[in-house]
Amino acid sequence: PLAITCIMVDLFVKVVFDKPTERFEILYILLIFASPILYSWIPFIHVAYGPAGAWCWIRDVDYECNDFPFGTSLRFALYWVPLYILMPILFGLLIIILVLLRKRQKQWIGNFNPESIELKERMQKEVIPLLYYPIIFLLLNTPPLVNRIANAIQSETILPLWILAAISIPFQGAVITLAFTLDPETRKNLTMPHIVAATKHVFVRDGPMQEYPLKSDRSDSIVVNKEMETVIN
Repeated sequence: PLAITCIMVDLFVKVVFDKPTERFEILYILLIFASPILYSWIPFIHVAYGPAGAWCWIRDVDYECNDFPFGTSLRFALYWVPLYILMPILFGLLIIILVLLRKRQKQWIGNFNPESIELKERMQKEVIPLLYYPIIFLLLNTPPLVNRIANAIQSETILPLWILAAISIPFQGAVITLAFTLDPETRKNLTMPHIVAATKHVFVRDGPMQEYPLKSDRSDSIVVNKEMETVIN
């Protein structure tokens, strides 16, 4: 969820505010890999980590097979509640991004403005390939959400929903990998020169470039112009 959230925020900044996001890459990495340290230690309280089924590391029963309310509360507080709060937010951001991209595509038709052409090429290169991942995440997390809502409404287990949730949850990595490898722009950039260039771009930042316009009213420019006229003559 953290990686998908970073991708969605990155897309939102690029599409809505038309701002470059390269300077946020280190922040994204820290958020994805370092922030879990802030809360992953909590289940060590009362030894909540333990055998807990196929997809969870936090127990909902103790070692004598009695109910373990602390572990159940941690499951919802650390995963399910944040996930299901994020899902409608990500869905809303996705709708905004798609609507704005649709409007801009209509503006690009028949527009030969160099700035519009550059913006179109940058959107196709940086935004379109990343849209697949939030869509895959939202689609594959919908069956578990429906299953949880059904379980909360009624105590009777709905077997098809459990089977669908059991398939969609572990299948996310495979589908995202497939989308990543099938994208033409991604395959084109998965070459050693592109990887080396991208690595250098991240760790070796170029300094800012500044243009200095030539002023004809300066004394040195007058001398240069006279010398050029003499050479021509």
